[in-house]
Amino acid sequence: MNDYQYGVVAGLVTVFVIAVIIGVLIRKINGGHTMKGEYDERQILARGKGYRIGFLFYMFEMVVMLIISSLELTLPFTDSALYAILFILPIGTTSVYFILNDAYMGLNSNKKFYIRLSIVVAVANLITFGEEVITGGCFEKGKLSGNILNLGVAILFV
Repeated sequence: MNDYQYGVVAGLVTVFVIAVIIGVLIRKINGGHTMKGEYDERQILARGKGYRIGFLFYMFEMVVMLIISSLELTLPFTDSALYAILFILPIGTTSVYFILNDAYMGLNSNKKFYIRLSIVVAVANLITFGEEVITGGCFEKGKLSGNILNLGVAILFV
C-alpha cells in the first residue's frame, strides 16, 4: 500500500470512530435509548412526502447523468466533484422540505444538543474545506474537484 491508501484507510477509521462516539453520546443523552424520534401524524405525512421528493430528485439526477454521459459533454468539474454534488443535492432537498414543514426533528428530540452538534460538524467541515482552498486542492487541471464535498456537508448542517 502507498501513502495515499494509508491515508484513505486512516480517514475511514477516523470517521468510524467519530460515528461510534457520537452514537454513544446520543444514547447517553437520550437516557440509554437509541435515537428514535416520535412524530405526530402531520410530521409523518410531511416526512413521507419529503422522502418522495428526495427520491424523485435523485431519479431526475440519474436521467441527467445518462444524458450527459451519452452526449459526452465536457463539464467544468471532475467526476468526483460531480458525484459529490449528486450526493448532496437530494439530501439537501429532503432536509429543506423537512425543515420548512417542521418535520425535521421529532417531538421528543433534544433540539439544543442537535443544534450544537450541527454547528460542530459544520465548523469542522468548513475548516477542512478552508484547508483545501489554501492548499489548492479544490481544483484539478482547472476543474473543480471532489474536495468540495466538505463545503456541501457544511452547508447542509447549517
